[in-house]
Amino acid sequence: MKKTTLLLLSALNVWADDGYEAYRQSITEEYNAYYEKEMKAYQGFIETSDGIPDKINPYQKVNIVPPRPIVTKVVPPPPIVKPILPTPSLVVTPPPVVKVPTPQIKPIIPEAKILAKPQNTLPQGTPSGSQIKTVNLDKIDVKKLLPPPPPLIAQTPSTVTVQTMQLSFFGSSIPIDQSAIAFTKTLQSSKEVSDLAEEIHTKDIPLIKRLKAIRSDYALNDWDMVVLSQALMNTLYLVKDEKLKTLHIIDVLRALGYKTLLAEGTDKKFYFLVPTKQPLYSKSFFTRDNTKYYLFAVDEHPRADAKVSISFYKSADDSQGLPLDMRMLKDPLIAMDPQTVNLKWDFETKKYTMNVTLNKNLTALMDMYPQVENDAYLQSRSGEKLVRELSSNLMNESKKNHFTQDQSIAFILRFSQQAFTYKTDFDAYGFERPLFVEQTILLPYSDCEDRAILLSRLYQEALGLDTVGLRYPGHLSLGVSYSGKGDFYTTHNQNYYVTDGTYFYSNPGMSQPSFKNVAAKYLETK
Repeated sequence: MKKTTLLLLSALNVWADDGYEAYRQSITEEYNAYYEKEMKAYQGFIETSDGIPDKINPYQKVNIVPPRPIVTKVVPPPPIVKPILPTPSLVVTPPPVVKVPTPQIKPIIPEAKILAKPQNTLPQGTPSGSQIKTVNLDKIDVKKLLPPPPPLIAQTPSTVTVQTMQLSFFGSSIPIDQSAIAFTKTLQSSKEVSDLAEEIHTKDIPLIKRLKAIRSDYALNDWDMVVLSQALMNTLYLVKDEKLKTLHIIDVLRALGYKTLLAEGTDKKFYFLVPTKQPLYSKSFFTRDNTKYYLFAVDEHPRADAKVSISFYKSADDSQGLPLDMRMLKDPLIAMDPQTVNLKWDFETKKYTMNVTLNKNLTALMDMYPQVENDAYLQSRSGEKLVRELSSNLMNESKKNHFTQDQSIAFILRFSQQAFTYKTDFDAYGFERPLFVEQTILLPYSDCEDRAILLSRLYQEALGLDTVGLRYPGHLSLGVSYSGKGDFYTTHNQNYYVTDGTYFYSNPGMSQPSFKNVAAKYLETK
């Protein structure tokens, strides 16, 4: 509808002070009478106009208050110019219908009226049990699943110079050219989500290229890149810039080839969601297109869990990319922070000891893992140097004592049973926590799945034997393929003899009594 503009051109030609007030009064009364008449007619026109439904008529039943003219003493103006006023019988012709073009869809837009509630699962039989203590799943205190989250990145702060930013990443300073990140200083968080996402996407190409090079140069796996991207966003942006950080990490992860979604929680906080090849536990997830997407906040520790309902955003790129592979198939090439650990055990009445050196920076990076299904740890090949050192020392002792293969297998099993202090994850840390080999060596306590992961790597490296994980309700053990005796399971056309790292002083082929006649699920170790 064409808007009618009422224009009052008031011109005063006053030549004597005593006649000004009378003149002003007459002009004001004339204006008010005219204004009231015209506005009454205009309001009637609005209320009876066709083609505008009441529910979207912005003027329907609006109380319009006419503005009052502000009159001040003025200097006499040039000769009077009488205003041109519309006639009372105003006729307004409706404007022609204009076809509005369909707007171009932005990269990320809100998905209307969809509010998803989180789900959460635990591993079967959590926590890990042993012959010492077995805890049923229904007796778990869920509040203990998550520890007080540690600082997101406990390391030396990143530094920024005129030319480069040195991103601090677990002991390494990774250079990133300033020209690739300068645009982040001009982003305005007050903009709409779709506009911000589009702006970041169009300017992010140099940074994406650098991150791909970093992934290759430092041998980082999928999860390492998520953690590095978190560290980068929390370096580039202020704490309060949570929306910018989340939009940017989504653009980065998508460009690196990972499937990622954006959502906003009922807590008004933005989240990014990713699927994984291996199940995560004690972590909220949402199912989209038969895929589980796990919920993460860019400025929180990955083990932290948000019990919040969310609304998704959608874009044309939602279906692009792959889930994260949580396995660590090689050691990331991060800086070394050496830590020497002394290990002691006995076998056949003789005492043994060895010193091994590991990288504390690597164990700190591993601590950023959420709780992943055990097969991700069994199939990982991290700590190659450490495993070689352990295997070499064990085999040197084996050769020195002229052990048979059966004795060597029992010797390595006894090492895993006695060189470390047993305690369930819940008792030791307050939450379920599978460990990589380096963590088992460094941390003060370990339990059944940690010993099985360590044993598998040692048998493969030291003796070249095939292994499978044996998962019972609430317990994880290991099967080793060789010509042994005792309890075994058959799979892959081979017999795998039970070797249990937490059945203390047991020999290969001995199952814990509570699992002797229990079916086990096989977990692949390679």
